[in-house]
Amino acid sequence: MATITENPPQASGETAPAEISDEFRKSMLAFLLDRIRNQGDFPALAESISAINRIVSSDEESIASLSNLILKDLPLTTKLLRLVNSPSFIQYGGGNISMVSHAVAILGFDAVKNLVLTLRLFDSLKSRKHASNLKDEFLRALYCGVLAREVSHQAMARGIEEAFICAMFHNLGRLLAMHYFPAEDRETRRLMVRNHIDEDTASSQVLGFSFRELGMAVAHEWHFPEQIIYSMGTLPDEPVQNPESNHDKLRMLAVFADEACETIAHASCDEESDEVRAIITRFADGLPLTERQLLDAVDKSMEEVIRYANVIQVNLQETPFGRRISLTEGSANARGCADVPGNEENHSLEDAGPDAEEEAALDILTAGIIDISDELVAETPLNHILHAILETLYRGMGFRHVLLCTVDPYSNTMEARFGFGAEIEKLVANFRFTFATYTDIFQSAVAQAADIVVADIDAPDVCQRIPEWYRRATTAQTFALFPLSIRDAPVGLIYVDKQNAGSIGFSESERGLLRTLRNQALLAIRQSL
Repeated sequence: MATITENPPQASGETAPAEISDEFRKSMLAFLLDRIRNQGDFPALAESISAINRIVSSDEESIASLSNLILKDLPLTTKLLRLVNSPSFIQYGGGNISMVSHAVAILGFDAVKNLVLTLRLFDSLKSRKHASNLKDEFLRALYCGVLAREVSHQAMARGIEEAFICAMFHNLGRLLAMHYFPAEDRETRRLMVRNHIDEDTASSQVLGFSFRELGMAVAHEWHFPEQIIYSMGTLPDEPVQNPESNHDKLRMLAVFADEACETIAHASCDEESDEVRAIITRFADGLPLTERQLLDAVDKSMEEVIRYANVIQVNLQETPFGRRISLTEGSANARGCADVPGNEENHSLEDAGPDAEEEAALDILTAGIIDISDELVAETPLNHILHAILETLYRGMGFRHVLLCTVDPYSNTMEARFGFGAEIEKLVANFRFTFATYTDIFQSAVAQAADIVVADIDAPDVCQRIPEWYRRATTAQTFALFPLSIRDAPVGLIYVDKQNAGSIGFSESERGLLRTLRNQALLAIRQSL
């Protein structure tokens, strides 16, 4: 049995793997879980999964809640929007989406959740010491998810996104072992080849329990949904019967996708078709599709993964599975994969210089205005339009917070309703002021219906006009106010801020587009009256 450092529990004597006690297995598993907790990357993925699942499963959460969670991570937002506008998502409603809230509204909570988890998973792996092996395993997991979704789309017409996520995490334990225990993973591979045994048997001999058991235990620890954990299980090596429960269907799809992926990864080109057909025959009763349909799904999924990889800038030529699927005949994308740069990170706007930064901001603002114009014509509900306006401001201008406030006519107060940004819930809860008097900067802006930019809240000419409630609510040192008035009566306020004094400034082009967005908000409010 391979030795694991950091003083793991020790089995007594030369116990054979099959005779390892339950007590030892539990203690060893507890030790490994503790080792995983003490590292910060995969637990960060777990936090994302937990947060997203809470939002998706709650009847009280809204599109804005999921959008805000995503928008807190600008690189993630950028990659997500690239993905939803790629050819892979045209059939699901994607293709011309410029805002995260639109992606959620059009594709649905589950589809966006799965894309975010896919991107989070990749980002948590790519910088590791064994990044090449981990990227290869990521591509295989992604292929399994895409294939399960494709087959589910054709055969079952429901649970499509569940199928994707269950199949993608089917081999979570293997991924964890590669990530945290590379020496033990290598020993497992060596035993598999030398002794002609499967992965579960070999990993049990090395760790005292299988990679699969590790994956399930960690999934429990991370509060994965029950169907994902159930789908990590295996099926008997015999013809698969038609499953009755939804959990059984999801497990069947995950196992089918995994076996097809293993064949594609390891079979020679001459052997692949025959081996894939053997798998299809085994699952024939459970998957009500013809052999041709399933073969087409296998091929189509390869092409989708190639497109995914190009969008998120994964160099397929750096991994064995990537090189294998890039050989797919007839795929123009595959032939271009070798040209993807090895450096997978885009240059940030900060590195690109002020002109490029402003151009990118104008592009986002313009695209948002066009989309919002379409929604105004289509009489989209007011809240959806206002969320879209705030998201456009948040992404386009790089504000730390954006807030929409509305007037409470009974108390003569302006109160925050919703917004985007870090710890936005706290700011929304504390952002409230009366405008019965006009002594501070917020009251004056509303009374005069005047746009105001405060460059530095501690500047001598303005510090006395910054109210205490504001200083308690946020640490932002600069902000701008855009009052909303209809027939000279205040109806609302758009607030934006940044952390550092002097960091808010607008070019003439940006000012024009910001005025347009404010006018769109007013038009939407008028239409709702």
